[in-house]
Amino acid sequence: MRAGVIQVQNSAGQIIPYNLNPRPVSVGGVAYQPAMCGANLCDPRGIGLNPLVSDIWNKYMPLPNDPQAGDRYNTQGYLAPLRLPLSSNFMAARIDHDFGQNWRLMTGYRYYRFTQFTNNQVDIGGILPGDTFGAPSAKTTKPQTPSYIVVGLSGVITPHLINDLHFNYLRNAWEWASAGAPRHDLSLIHGNHQFQIGGQYFRGNYKHQRNDNGSSIMSSIVYQINSGSGILMPSADIPSAVPANQLGNWSSLYASVLGMVAQSQVFYARKNGNLLYFSDTWHIRPTVTLTYGLGYVVEMPAYEVSGNLVAGLSRAGHG
Repeated sequence: MRAGVIQVQNSAGQIIPYNLNPRPVSVGGVAYQPAMCGANLCDPRGIGLNPLVSDIWNKYMPLPNDPQAGDRYNTQGYLAPLRLPLSSNFMAARIDHDFGQNWRLMTGYRYYRFTQFTNNQVDIGGILPGDTFGAPSAKTTKPQTPSYIVVGLSGVITPHLINDLHFNYLRNAWEWASAGAPRHDLSLIHGNHQFQIGGQYFRGNYKHQRNDNGSSIMSSIVYQINSGSGILMPSADIPSAVPANQLGNWSSLYASVLGMVAQSQVFYARKNGNLLYFSDTWHIRPTVTLTYGLGYVVEMPAYEVSGNLVAGLSRAGHG
């Protein structure tokens, strides 16, 4: 593949090489003529191996040392030790203050930071500063830094009327989401009844960032060079010797060599919600208590911050 030659099985199970370059190339002393798809080159652009892909493969990817990995013909494995350090820190604080006998203010703050390097993104070519060619170095962390702050004000307005107001703000860095949630509750004691009425407003800000198909996630924006839903592979660019059960393999190898970008995903969304409720705790007898209530929740669907939506188009421009 480093020379632009891919190998795919035919219907008889034989491995057939296909040179995607518009000119002959030699690999290991064997000359390969340009592959033809019908009467034309398999790369209709007449370019073949992408020069940027070739530069990355030959300069920043060490030769494989595990021939049992991959498909053994186009790809093989590379084994080396990898360090994945982690760290964890936690902090909590709370302040309470009484304003006379009837009013109390409380504030609380919690912070947690957990950082662990993952194997989602590893530099094995020494392309980044401080790294060495052939020595894997983990470059992606999954920082979990949730922080939470709450402020509450409780007061006795009358002997039968109690007010309780809370506001909290949560930032969850696992999904890089934030939400502010003011909540107001009012309690009234009347005879054997304790009535409660309140509401809550929720607003969530989400950033969803993906650069792969979901099997692994990295925290940086990259473009994935491979076959995917963003690439249409016409039958005219596929050799007739490639069977139906090898079309996916052909498309993946073909797109990798030619440097076709499949997808890159970053999604920002907003979501709002409202809650109203009423409840009553009725002490019918000293040993019998009945609690009932009614709640109403409205959650609006998430929308993209810039109002854009993803739509697929055919070559003719139709959806």
